[in-house]
Amino acid sequence: MKKIMLAAAFVLLSCGTAFAQFTNASGSTKSTGSSTPVEIKDWTSVYVQYNPSRFIPKNGDSESFNRFTFGVSRAINVMQSQPLYIEVGGNLQFGFTSEFVGSELKWKMLSIGVPVNLTYAWHITNKFAIAPYFGFNMRVNVWGNLTHDDYDKSLDIFDDDDVSDALQHKRFQIGWQIGANFQFNDDIYIGAGYGTDFMEIFEKCKIGRAHITLGLMF
Repeated sequence: MKKIMLAAAFVLLSCGTAFAQFTNASGSTKSTGSSTPVEIKDWTSVYVQYNPSRFIPKNGDSESFNRFTFGVSRAINVMQSQPLYIEVGGNLQFGFTSEFVGSELKWKMLSIGVPVNLTYAWHITNKFAIAPYFGFNMRVNVWGNLTHDDYDKSLDIFDDDDVSDALQHKRFQIGWQIGANFQFNDDIYIGAGYGTDFMEIFEKCKIGRAHITLGLMF
């Protein structure tokens, strides 16, 4: 619970900082003063991710599933002389698997996510930068079901009338992530990362996920 509260506090603080920066200094540009001068400026990006993910139970073997993410984010500079950014955005996530908890059930889930990251864009040259990040995300699971080839009815994974208490999914989750993006010409980036949830998706089980990202900056 303490970890969850700390994560929530960080997200709220970060969102407040981002909002203040956006209203007071959005669109400003600065110079790093380095031997290869580059502009320190805010950016917006749209991206797609492939997220190979796993259910990680406290006891037993983990099970893999696939997830795809489509999102938008805004990176806002928070220091006048350094390329340090708060990056906040929103995304739509769709996860699915052909088998679920070792059975022939098929699982699907649609979620809305709000990631908040602290990002440092380290420019190797004025056309290439490495941008490591660390942050937190909030996710609301809005729809999900289980289906079986032998049955016509799909089961609502959030409804205790359809699934057992042990498999009933939770609507809200908070997690962390870490990774790095590789930016080219301030136009396009590719990246990789990893994260897990602090909260269980269902009883005694959390989700871990990798991030493989392709994005456009403007």
